[in-house]
Amino acid sequence: MPIKIGINGFGRIGRNFYRAIAKQSAEMEIVAVNDLGDTETMAHLLKYEYGMHPLTCTWAPHIYTDWGWKNHQSWIHAGFDNILFTPNGKIHRLYDDGTIPEDNPFFNTSNAIKSIWTYGNRNPQGLAIHPATLVLYETEHGPKGGDELNILQSGKNYGWPEITYGKNYSGTTITKFTHKEGMEQPILHWTPSIAVCGIDFYDKKLFKSWENNLLVTSLKFEKLYRYEINSNKIINQEMIYNPGSRIRDVETGPDGYIYLALEDPGRIVRLVPIKN
Repeated sequence: MPIKIGINGFGRIGRNFYRAIAKQSAEMEIVAVNDLGDTETMAHLLKYEYGMHPLTCTWAPHIYTDWGWKNHQSWIHAGFDNILFTPNGKIHRLYDDGTIPEDNPFFNTSNAIKSIWTYGNRNPQGLAIHPATLVLYETEHGPKGGDELNILQSGKNYGWPEITYGKNYSGTTITKFTHKEGMEQPILHWTPSIAVCGIDFYDKKLFKSWENNLLVTSLKFEKLYRYEINSNKIINQEMIYNPGSRIRDVETGPDGYIYLALEDPGRIVRLVPIKN
C-alpha cells in the first residue's frame, strides 16, 4: 500500500519537492490533506517512523532538502541494494520548481530516486552552506549517542545504519562498526548525544571574530555552540549561550544579529555583541 503524503501547508517548494519524489517512487502517493482521513495518525507516522520534516537549504538555483530514516530495522530488511530506490535516509537536490538537475549523482542510475544527493543519513536536522568555500554541512540525530556533523558530497554514503557511534535507546547494539570502506566519517560526532538541531554559518560583521563560524543548536543540552572551521576541520569551539531552554534553530539576520528559536516557552531571542 503506498504511503499517502498530505502536502497542504508545506508551501510551494515543499509541495514541489514531495511531488517530485512521489513521481519517482512506487511507495508514495500525493493527496490533499483532507483526503488522508486520520491526519493526526498520519502526521505521527511521518514524523516518528519516517523522520520526515521539511528542511531546506538554498544554493541558487538548487534546493537541498532531507528525508530521514530512523527505523534501522526497516532499512536493513530492505537490503543494501535497494537503498537508492527509496527516498528515506537521504539528502535530495532539486530545482525549486521540483525538477531534478541532470548532474545529480544518480540521475542516470536505473530505478534510482534521481533527486538523491547523498544517502545513509539517519535523521537530518540542519543544513548550511559555508559562505566562503560553498561546502554543504549537515547535522543529524544519532540514536542513543552518535549525533553527527557531516560534510555532504555528491553521491557519498554516510553509513546509517551500517556504521554509527550510537546504540539503540534500549542500550543494545545496532552495529559493532563505526567505520567501513566506502562510507563517510563525520567531521564531529557527539556521544553522548546533544540532540543537535538547526545550524547556520555566521556571515556578517557585527560579531567580528566569528565570521564564517558555524553556529550549532542543542535540544537536550539547551546550548548554542560556535565552531571555527579551517580546511573542513574544526580547530576551535566554545559554548556561547545557555538559555535553559531547548534551542530549535539559529539564523543570522540581515542586520547581523543572531536569532534563536527557543522552546518552553516558545520564543525568539536575539543575540547582540557586547559593546566595550
